[in-house]
Amino acid sequence: MAGRTGGPRIFFGIPASQGLVMGPVYALDRGEVTTPRYHIEPEEVPLQLHRFARARGKAQQQLDVLRRRTEATEGGSEAAVILDAHTLICQDPDLIGRTEDAVRTRLVNAEWALRDELEELKAAFAALEDAYFRERGNDLDQVGQRILRVLAGHDTEEPLPHFPKGAVIVARDLTPADTARLAHMQIAAFVTDVGGRTSHTAILARSLEIPAVVGITGISTALETGDTVIVDGDRGVVILEPEEAALVDFQRRSEQRAAREAALAVLHGQPGRLRDRTPIHLLANLELPQEAHLPARSGAEGVGLFRTEFLFLNRDVLPDEEEQVREYTRVVVASPGPVVLRTLDLGGDKLPVHHPYREPNPALGLRAIRYCLAHPEVFRPQIRAVLRVASKGDVRLLLPMISSVEEVRRTRAMIHECRDQLLAEGHRVPDRVPLGLMIETPAACLIADRLAAEADFFSVGTNDLVQYTLAIDRSNEQLSHLAQPLHPGVLALLRMVTSAARTAGIECCLCGEAAAEVYYIPALLAVGFRCFSMNPLAIPSVKQALSRLTLDEAEALTRRALEEPTPSQSRAHLIEGIRQILPEALE
Repeated sequence: MAGRTGGPRIFFGIPASQGLVMGPVYALDRGEVTTPRYHIEPEEVPLQLHRFARARGKAQQQLDVLRRRTEATEGGSEAAVILDAHTLICQDPDLIGRTEDAVRTRLVNAEWALRDELEELKAAFAALEDAYFRERGNDLDQVGQRILRVLAGHDTEEPLPHFPKGAVIVARDLTPADTARLAHMQIAAFVTDVGGRTSHTAILARSLEIPAVVGITGISTALETGDTVIVDGDRGVVILEPEEAALVDFQRRSEQRAAREAALAVLHGQPGRLRDRTPIHLLANLELPQEAHLPARSGAEGVGLFRTEFLFLNRDVLPDEEEQVREYTRVVVASPGPVVLRTLDLGGDKLPVHHPYREPNPALGLRAIRYCLAHPEVFRPQIRAVLRVASKGDVRLLLPMISSVEEVRRTRAMIHECRDQLLAEGHRVPDRVPLGLMIETPAACLIADRLAAEADFFSVGTNDLVQYTLAIDRSNEQLSHLAQPLHPGVLALLRMVTSAARTAGIECCLCGEAAAEVYYIPALLAVGFRCFSMNPLAIPSVKQALSRLTLDEAEALTRRALEEPTPSQSRAHLIEGIRQILPEALE
């Protein structure tokens, strides 16, 4: 097998798209362009600026052609949206201005000036805490490489080779157009050096239901065309030249997956409920409009959280009202039920690329509802867009990071003003759009009864609630083991919120990552949750776990788990309990 010696090797990366496959490697070499450096004379500056402008124009033409080709193909609508983002980068006045200034002031050739500016900007992206925003550095690199290839004399898009059915494509990175075009070749899996769960390769792979593992540094040089690999998109593992034990395990797990998918298919059209018939509402979290098809495919009842801020990132010009109406409509039309649109959680490390405001402590700064109320010029167009889209379906508005009644009332006043304006302009607007509050801080939990009197529903974000309650920076890997949703302090706050919601007669949904962890379900049921919103890919497994569990069992299991002295031991107790009820859930 490709002349390999020394036995199998195992590589660990980021599980970007679920699935378990085995197949032959086909290496896709998208190596970086060799960039020459040479000194120019002052009179040569106009020539270099002209070369740079021409290269950008050619790159723009390539992107336009790719967009037209991919839009009508499977996965093409998603790729087209991403290519639009690449077009914006190609036209970015900051990147253009910095490169041109480098040519003028440092008297270097255009490609070297561009390369230097790309490296500096990529380093700035890599330093950001937010994973989605950090991934946009890869998009910047892809556009930069496209312009550099034109400067090197490659004016036309390099065609992809034809890969056989069942190939495992291994590359440093894949462009949106690459991913969409490879889908038509019945590719088995993608494996890349770079990227994360929010990279465009990952998003398109999930849309196309192709297994993918990303973020394995050096994998594109470690594997060669002809190698045999197992790609485990569930666990984020790639096994090179698997031996007998790995092959037996692969066969066992493949059979288990097939049986499990058949069992989950039976539950797909059924509502979520416990074994004792207690109804449980299961909704989907979405980050991008191009994921709008996933809730219906996963068996969700609707969209419990659409994170609208991702429309605002990685661009110089904020989306206007009309663009927001188009993108929100896309989600509302595709959803099988209600859609909860969360207003902007901008601020801190999630700001438009060239926004001048930066903070040393973003988690405690001008973010989310604070940012929106401080920037009505950004907030009002979003409110207007949501109100207009609400005439097209069951739309609900959710305010992030609420900590006071005043924030709710100020927002309601703005909603009323925007509604009056829209009616005066002749737009159709519902009489009422339900207004929900995101409970993410200890302060909000402690005044949950007062907030419930102001709200139509609650959504609880456990990711930030755990961070603020336990004083843990959730982006700090050294502290990740301390970020425990089962900490008694966190559970006490969660119980306060569900109790206040129940007393007020409003729905309370949990939207954090804990909702997708099967072993947390008993504890979340025990503190009063009957609605969960999560990654749509997790919904079938959670629905299956619920169908095997009664409320009495969940409360008894949680009671015993919380008798353990530490949150880690409580978690281990819950995992063991779930393993006995639903062993395949933790495979």
